[in-house]
Amino acid sequence: MLSSQAWIWLLSGLDLVLFCMVTLCYIHIRRAVKKTKLSGRTLEQQIFEAKSKKVPDRRKHYRLVVDDEPCQVRILDFGDRDLRKLNNKNVDAKIKDISLGGIRLSCPLNFPIKEEVLIYVSFPMDEGTLIHMQGTVAWKKVKHGRTAVEYGVLFSDFLQRKKPEFRII
Repeated sequence: MLSSQAWIWLLSGLDLVLFCMVTLCYIHIRRAVKKTKLSGRTLEQQIFEAKSKKVPDRRKHYRLVVDDEPCQVRILDFGDRDLRKLNNKNVDAKIKDISLGGIRLSCPLNFPIKEEVLIYVSFPMDEGTLIHMQGTVAWKKVKHGRTAVEYGVLFSDFLQRKKPEFRII
């Protein structure tokens, strides 16, 4: 049996991101199956409808859409001197989608993006393991009539982890 420190070491880097993606895929598929049973349409019908809606995608990484998975966001640095009092503020948010390069979040806090905003995202997996990723806010979208604001976050620590010792086994 491996110790918790051995598991953390094994799941670091690319292994950690792959583990997160697989677990989130599992959660998403499990919820999709439940919704399919409730909607009355078969999974094959839903897949056919999704395939018929082809939209060109310019993203570098495959993006997995998830159903508002809870996460914790800590704003590490606003980069703006006037907003430094808000540094290290924790906010509850929801994950909209995730990829190897970044994450889209829905957050009740509407903060300005004047400078580079550095944040820390934490979210639990099914078995209770917390995943932590650091990134910078790339964009912000405020939708009329909604209280939550969407933010696009580019993972910065993931790009630094691309080293030969972090490989998928």
